Amino acid sequence: MIVEEMNILITVLLRYDSLKIIYPNSVLSTKPISSYYRSTDMRQAIEFNGRYGLHTMNLQDMGVKWAKTALLVEKMVRIFRELDIEYRMLPLDVNVLNMPQLSSSRVPSNWTLCA
Repeated sequence: MIVEEMNILITVLLRYDSLKIIYPNSVLSTKPISSYYRSTDMRQAIEFNGRYGLHTMNLQDMGVKWAKTALLVEKMVRIFRELDIEYRMLPLDVNVLNMPQLSSSRVPSNWTLCA
């Protein structure tokens, strides 16, 4: 059948012999429906956030924690590439606690030098 009209409550279908059949959408939502005349390839974005799994370790050894996290992210990236899934990593906040002295007096115009 071909969908002739879709409304909020009903859908009108046209059968091969031009007979119009009216179905309530509440009935159609419970039936499996296949589309033979689909549109061309389309993109769909699916956003998800992943939390790192729970594990036990000595939390004072942050190097081990970050190494495990890095291994997990690298594994996820490999899987995404194998499945041809496009991904974007969120930017990380970086807190700078110590910087070396400036070796040049040239700085962007919107920077102010501290005395």
